[in-house]
Amino acid sequence: MINDIKQKLTDAFGEPQATALAEAIQGSYVNLVKINDFNELKDLVGTLTIQVSNLTLAQQRTERRVEELAAAQQRTERRVEEL
Repeated sequence: MINDIKQKLTDAFGEPQATALAEAIQGSYVNLVKINDFNELKDLVGTLTIQVSNLTLAQQRTERRVEELAAAQQRTERRVEEL
């Protein structure tokens, strides 16, 4: 890849400038987020979103059940007091 870029740049610039520019372009390309990487990240975020939604629903069910248990405990305590 760098040789192709360098060849194209050599036509417009001298050899030292073409080499420097080609190396700079290659360095930037290496650090560039690729489309495939971005798509993988999107997929992971989508999966995490679903998992967080599922956890939210589970937490809501747990909180509802704890409230039901607290109410049942209060009823039990009242019955014990009546005895």
